[in-house]
Amino acid sequence: MLSVEKAYQAMKSLVTQLPVLGGEMVSTYESLGRVLAQDIHALADHPSFDQSAMDGFAFQWQEGKFEFALIGTIAAGDTPNQWLPQADQCVRIMTGAPVPQSCDTVVMVEHATVAETIRMPVGTRRGQHIRKRGSNVTCGQTIFAAGTRITPAILGALATQGMTQVHVRQKLTVQVAATGSEVVALGDPLGPGQIINSNSPMIAGMLRGLASVVEGGIVADTLEGLSAYLSASKASLNVLSGGVSAGDFDFVPEAARLSGYRQIFHKVAMKPGKPIWLGVHPEGRVLVGLPGNPVSTWVATRLFVIPLIEAWTGGAWCDPPWIQLPLLAPLSNRGDRVTFLPAHVSGQGVNAIHTQGSGDLIAFAQANSLMRLEPASSADAGTMVSVLWC
Repeated sequence: MLSVEKAYQAMKSLVTQLPVLGGEMVSTYESLGRVLAQDIHALADHPSFDQSAMDGFAFQWQEGKFEFALIGTIAAGDTPNQWLPQADQCVRIMTGAPVPQSCDTVVMVEHATVAETIRMPVGTRRGQHIRKRGSNVTCGQTIFAAGTRITPAILGALATQGMTQVHVRQKLTVQVAATGSEVVALGDPLGPGQIINSNSPMIAGMLRGLASVVEGGIVADTLEGLSAYLSASKASLNVLSGGVSAGDFDFVPEAARLSGYRQIFHKVAMKPGKPIWLGVHPEGRVLVGLPGNPVSTWVATRLFVIPLIEAWTGGAWCDPPWIQLPLLAPLSNRGDRVTFLPAHVSGQGVNAIHTQGSGDLIAFAQANSLMRLEPASSADAGTMVSVLWC
């Protein structure tokens, strides 16, 4: 059984061996969450002209001169240089408007004295409150590297460059299925002893922004059925929930072996989520077997499946982004495994959310974060603990 850190090292090594995804052009509007397939270079200077950073007055700075005659107004979107103030003149200018060539300084409107003339304050610095052409980025400059995942801010930055399309890596195809003869699809009637398949919709929801998710249905708990399912699936990544522990009907590890998968690891020293299984097929496909309890499924997906997809599509492994926050109430972990607890972060710190165990998905759904507690440890209120946003 591996530690979480050793499991991550194994996954980091695996990622370097996986097939490199191809590229495709997509609309910039549709590129959110996709990964750049090549470096992005600026198509133009930004800003593309000298631009006022404030509502105020633009003029040519001169040592000891503070009085200027107002000759006009320039608004954002106006034609550049429609007003060209001389040495004793200024123009009213709005934020984002082009600064006339004859001006080199802007004073905020609230700092100027407006009378028959416009008086600028003593201490005004030459060049203040002007965004110079190319001050953000110059034409040809590399602004985003290949492997970068497109965020809303990056999408906006691409738009400022007039990029209507962007070259991104193809989406990973992930097939999600649940195992268990007791599991029925959402919407189907429940028989005695049966439960609704909540894991597949949950996993699909967690992955949909990162990959193309295919619904694999429900696979019966038989070695033959699981082997046939895994042999038939050509998805780059298969995610199965259930059937990976040590019960009489936990056939996923053996079915994976019979289908050609090589085991990378089975079981991680963590709670919940211990019986996670990872393997790779000679054709480059990957299988992740998750424990069937819903909370265990969520935790294992967040800690292992999502980083795997991000690394495969992004080209480099990154551990989940844990942050340190103060604990609001004392906690202890008497077990011998790292424990992950549902938690709620507020302005003061973080609190664990009480649940009835790894089957209590409703209580877990109230969490906005995941908290990590080390084995055989106690933490008093105020202790800094590791927290991961849900």
